[in-house]
Amino acid sequence: MAASRRYRATSMQAAWDNHFTAFRNQDLDKIMLDYNERSVVTIFYSTARMTSTSTGSTGIRAMFKKLFQELSDLSDLSAPVIQVNTDPKSVFFCWACPSSGIQTATDTYVFGDDFKIHRQNLSITKKAPECKPEKHFSVFGAQRLQRLLPNFSKTVGDEDVVDCSRQNLQAVVEARDTSTSLCLC
Repeated sequence: MAASRRYRATSMQAAWDNHFTAFRNQDLDKIMLDYNERSVVTIFYSTARMTSTSTGSTGIRAMFKKLFQELSDLSDLSAPVIQVNTDPKSVFFCWACPSSGIQTATDTYVFGDDFKIHRQNLSITKKAPECKPEKHFSVFGAQRLQRLLPNFSKTVGDEDVVDCSRQNLQAVVEARDTSTSLCLC
């Protein structure tokens, strides 16, 4: 543990090597060496149409703890694209882990002069849940829709979660669209 406190990357490759090794080994303490209090990580879950933003060490640590729990089976973790760039200091990283339900994921990292990750954007596509027709309904009447809206956004721990489907539903409410069908699967 004392050695990890002294860690300081001196190149983009060293910073990336630390990050990727920590990610692959699900080493929460080691991966957190790549972030600081100014770091921001935004995740877009494309299947759920939800965006989550975590900031600073506490928020990002909680985000990785949750992500590592989701990555319960790394038997087919693959990384077909890893581009480490020195100017600008950034990494483009495409990966997948179907054994944990993640069909594709794309990360873009922006590093500062201190080789810490200042900004990370991640898009994850999970295996879509099986559609259940009994959950379908035709949207009619704004009164019914208004009662649904509170269920379409939430906060989880230190993360602000915005469900994009709430915005879509709000647009239907405002337009008083009575012909739109929604899938709540």
